[in-house]
Amino acid sequence: MERFDKVFFIAGIGFFAFAYILMGIGPWTTLRGLKPPDGVGSYTDIESRGRNIYIREGCWHCHTQFVRPVRNESERYGALSEPGEYMYDIPQLFGTRRTGPDLSRVGGKYDDNWHYLHILNPRSVVRDSVMPPYPWLYDKEGKPTKEGVALVAYLQRLGKWARKEAVKPAEGQPTAGVAPALTKELLGRGKGLYEANCVLCHGERGDGKGLASQVTPPPADFTDQEWKYGGKLEEIFHLISNGVPGTMMPPWKQLPETDRWALVYYVKAFSE
Repeated sequence: MERFDKVFFIAGIGFFAFAYILMGIGPWTTLRGLKPPDGVGSYTDIESRGRNIYIREGCWHCHTQFVRPVRNESERYGALSEPGEYMYDIPQLFGTRRTGPDLSRVGGKYDDNWHYLHILNPRSVVRDSVMPPYPWLYDKEGKPTKEGVALVAYLQRLGKWARKEAVKPAEGQPTAGVAPALTKELLGRGKGLYEANCVLCHGERGDGKGLASQVTPPPADFTDQEWKYGGKLEEIFHLISNGVPGTMMPPWKQLPETDRWALVYYVKAFSE
């Protein structure tokens, strides 16, 4: 029996040493050569303040910052997370659950104005949102305070390095592919997409009088003369795909091309 005690004792020390080398020294040697991806640098002062506000308000309870290498993750949130992009994140904000969407690649996806309105009144831009409003980040006139501006600056940093900029077509080349033939099914698809993504700003009638129409500049009125006699299908496709800088209109490149064409036909129908 004493002989087995010695064997167990020596085996225990051996397994401990093996585990220490494998789980302690191994990762340390790997991290020594870790470098951040191109475009990832240290936080600016305003981004650092925004990160502290993000932590203080508990945003990490409902939002993760980690695109995992599992099925459909990259399709939903963007490029998979890389170890080097967290080099300046102390503490890390991987999060604990996804009551809200992952924010790893939210930087540059929406205009600043969209974030300001979203933080003030989430359901004004995301109809089914369960996110609470944060009115204390705004003054009496509804303008964001320094803390609100800092928070948005931090959000706009997240994963912006991984967002590929749209390739601008050469002069004289079309901005979109060939429009599919208009069918009842395609128009019905456009109606569903419009109601899910556009009605809060542009309104049910397309007149720019949705619940979020108080933004500046206001949403486009698809029923006016400009849209009736102008607004070529290819131009509308380009606006939907790339958004309108300086407005609340974000790019919708994440939608399949067929869905964007469905939206084009439905939007154009308001002026006909």
